[in-house]
Amino acid sequence: MPKRIITIYLVVSATAALLMALHAAVYVTFLMKSGLDLLQVSLVNLCYMLAVFLLEVPTGAVADLCGRKISFVFSGIVNGIGFFTYGLAKSFPGFILAEIIIALGSTLTSGALNAWLVDSLHFYNWKGGLGQVFRFEGRIINLARLGGGIAGAYLGLGSLATPFLVAGIGYWFLALFSYVVMKEDYFQKRTKRIGLWEDLKQIAQESIIYGLKDNFVFLIISVAVVLAFSLQSLNMFWQPKFSSFLPGRQYLGYVWAGIVVCSLIGNELVRFYISKNSIKKVYLCLGLLMGIMIICAALIPYFVLSISFFMGHEVFRGFYQTYTTTVLQENIPNEKRATIDSFVSMARTGAAGLGLVAGGILAKTLDIGPTWLIAGLMIIVLIPLALIKRK
Repeated sequence: MPKRIITIYLVVSATAALLMALHAAVYVTFLMKSGLDLLQVSLVNLCYMLAVFLLEVPTGAVADLCGRKISFVFSGIVNGIGFFTYGLAKSFPGFILAEIIIALGSTLTSGALNAWLVDSLHFYNWKGGLGQVFRFEGRIINLARLGGGIAGAYLGLGSLATPFLVAGIGYWFLALFSYVVMKEDYFQKRTKRIGLWEDLKQIAQESIIYGLKDNFVFLIISVAVVLAFSLQSLNMFWQPKFSSFLPGRQYLGYVWAGIVVCSLIGNELVRFYISKNSIKKVYLCLGLLMGIMIICAALIPYFVLSISFFMGHEVFRGFYQTYTTTVLQENIPNEKRATIDSFVSMARTGAAGLGLVAGGILAKTLDIGPTWLIAGLMIIVLIPLALIKRK
């Protein structure tokens, strides 16, 4: 049974990653072709971040209270609606509406799928290491993202809306598939009920308090906030920065493929650091190396060198994501797993939203290069401050 659970988890996770990646190489280009400037593009994504920030903990509590399977299946339905809305939208308000719908779908997924995997394996007394599972997931997900990004770039040659529409239909099929194959033998409904809203509020409050008081979780949140704030300008502006050097917009799909491959390399490096180095040392090294790579990508005017350093920072981001997921899942209690995971994601998303505003204003005022320079300097300076032990 544990092998079946892991297989289902990997298939579902990879499919979701592929569908989400369909728009990755054309997202900013699509919005700018629709008449938006760099600041407006950031504001559209800010609406997504704000919605995620508000919905993360409540939807995580839904997963803990009503079941992770139900939460994930519903997320597929909602994501399908959101991407279909995006493909049909033609204006700034339409894009915002689509972002809010997708935000709801994303928060229903956040924490639920990981919690389903971990608790299902624990139920069947699985003795393997979670790090091995998450590393393998990283490989599968990155391959799916690679294929999805390239496919989406070519789907967008006829119409940039096509990748969004295809993703919407795909999410509906994923919801149906998940409903059929996912089981929750471990799940037991709460016997002591005080009302749905009161139950959700109690779970959310307990998990938030735990996250703020526990030094380990708070450390992870602090670093996540710094990186989420600083890296938004790189997430949003790599397409306009590098597209002028490319012969056609379909080649952005290959840049996306490079990003995914570098993330995959970072994922593979995690095996050498889990349980061998303290999390503070790992985060300090990551912050320094990532910041240097970003500064070099910002300052060097030559395309090959600039994009090489940009790809280098993606290696360290891939490492950070898998490393953090593993150490977090191994150190939080089962009964609050989905909600705490969502709380960490909420903090990250709130910081990302602020980073979008700051990055959009800086890019419109100073240009993309200086904005990236500031982002790299912030990571180098703020990561050590985030690791200072609280009293």
